[in-house]
Amino acid sequence: RKFGVQVGFAYALVCCSQFHIIFYSSRPLPNTFAFAIVNIAYVFWFQERYERCLALLAFTAAVFRVEVALLLLCIGTTAMLRKRVKPFKAISSIATAGIFGAGLSFCVDSVFWGRPVWPEFAAFLFNIVEGKASDWGTSPFYWYWLSALPRAMLGNLLLLPGGIVWAVNTLPTLGPRKFVQENIMDRRVRPFVIPVLMYIFFYSFVPHKELRFILYAVPMLNIPVAITAHALYVNKEKGRFGKWAFQLGVTLVMASFLMSTGFVRVSASNYPGGVALDRLHRMELPLIRADRLADPSVHISVAAAQTGVTRFLETRHWKYWKTEGVHNMSVYTHLLVGGDDKHLIPDDFEIIDRVTGHDTFDFKEGAKQKDKILICRRKGVVLDPPPAPAPTPGLADDNDSDDDTAAEGSPAETASSPPPAPTKKVAPEAPEAPVKHEEDPDDDE
Repeated sequence: RKFGVQVGFAYALVCCSQFHIIFYSSRPLPNTFAFAIVNIAYVFWFQERYERCLALLAFTAAVFRVEVALLLLCIGTTAMLRKRVKPFKAISSIATAGIFGAGLSFCVDSVFWGRPVWPEFAAFLFNIVEGKASDWGTSPFYWYWLSALPRAMLGNLLLLPGGIVWAVNTLPTLGPRKFVQENIMDRRVRPFVIPVLMYIFFYSFVPHKELRFILYAVPMLNIPVAITAHALYVNKEKGRFGKWAFQLGVTLVMASFLMSTGFVRVSASNYPGGVALDRLHRMELPLIRADRLADPSVHISVAAAQTGVTRFLETRHWKYWKTEGVHNMSVYTHLLVGGDDKHLIPDDFEIIDRVTGHDTFDFKEGAKQKDKILICRRKGVVLDPPPAPAPTPGLADDNDSDDDTAAEGSPAETASSPPPAPTKKVAPEAPEAPVKHEEDPDDDE
């Protein structure tokens, strides 16, 4: 409705051609739940219903991901500066939804954690105030711009400037030089793209960076991409430059589709943690059924937990632990250890299987494999099989004597007995009709 049906169709194609939107949509992460609600908030933003948009963002920040509060600040500030919403209404909507979300999260999560806690506030203190997010790795300031966004948007990123800087109705007719001179920024796109770019800019100051932290910006950045794609389609017959530009746009979108298809294939086969846990269950199930493995328990390392281990894979026979840090590993019967952490395996454990996964890609040799997860078992934890039951003496002797008698008599009888005389074949008599009579007790016949 905001940009037209054809732009909406182009927008759907662009979103489907991007791997990370599909990838994170299939993962039950807090970022995924927040991503879904943020997209609903974007709908209210398009409709200029700012109170509902800001309320949804405040609720999402309080319940699922605290970084959404930064996106809320960017959208709310620009909306108030443009006088699209009154400050009192904006602040009241944010406060109401935020308090409701915080209270709901506190009541529900405190039950699961077993102690009073507001998880997102605790995460904010741990990661931002205390700066502990850097313990998980740091990236330079420009990482989101030069690494995350190109990987998230793929070839569509090259179409992004066209929708922001160039108006839809002033596309090239004579050549690229005049095309650049006559175009101005599309005022319909600017109010929606600038707050998102501000969000990425301010979030770049946080040292620890992951693509999922700015995933909320990708759908909004796809709007100028879709506008550019639609504009190239409309003006494909306007001169040689318009034709070449349209062909280039189609090539970029198709290249994004092909790259996403390849990424999906590689990603689907690169969950060694989940494969290792499933393989462990299958390997040890015969021992559990034979009562040779009592009270099995497995420690799941960080590498395994990050690569496919979920609660959906758990079975009733096992106990699962994810304790981090240095502690006594001998209390477990099995370990799932990362391939790079082989030196951390205790001496009383042995490797019983390995799960490989894609490591690097070489154009000559293709995808290279590497040990990702090591499946270990504690030595001596498997019991010896019970002895086979002894045969019954009397029954065995009788059977042996019968077999010996039959074995001894058969050759003698075969040698001494004359061949049987041929018998004359007699035609069978017709059966008599049954006669009903009373039973006589004295009749022996």
